[in-house]
Formats: sequence, structure tokens, C-alpha cells
Amino acid sequence: MFVKCSKMVRFVNPENPMSKWEMPPGFIGEVPSWVEKHWYFDALCKDGTITTIKSKRDRDIQETTDKGEETPPLDDADDTGEESTDEKPAAKKGRGSK
Repeated sequence: MFVKCSKMVRFVNPENPMSKWEMPPGFIGEVPSWVEKHWYFDALCKDGTITTIKSKRDRDIQETTDKGEETPPLDDADDTGEESTDEKPAAKKGRGSK
């Protein structure tokens, strides 16, 4: 299966724990058949981290990439556990350096 991956992903073969498969961010290419059957692969396809590509033609790859199907980063919280906002912090009032 030909896929595009937007994040770093690692799979461990359930039948042979010594056999691993990694996809770096931006990976486009074939995956082994055992990876296609892995539960984690299915989950990543559903959340949009991995996108299957119908063919290896450049046009199909470009169309899949242009659709913007990549997921945003999951780190939406700051150290306090509250969701971050897009607002900029208020400027400090006071005397500047001279």
C-alpha cells in the first residue's frame, strides 16, 4: 500500500518483536503488508496522520498532499493544563531601558 505520513510513527511486528518499521514525518512510499494489518495503522488512518494514496502517480500524490488532510499537533495545552488561546499576552507597562 502506498501512503503519506505526516508524523513520526513506529510499528513493531506483533509476530516478531525484533522487526520494526518507522515512517518519518513527510514519508511517502510503500509499507510492508504486516503494517497494513496493524491496529495502530488503522487508528492513524482514521485520525488523518496516515493517508492512503490511490496510485504512485505524481498527480495523485500532489492532490492528496494539497487537500490539507494533515492533522494539527495534539499539544494544545500549556503547562497549567489549560487550553492555549491565540491571543497574544498583554504588553507589560513600565519603564523601558534607557
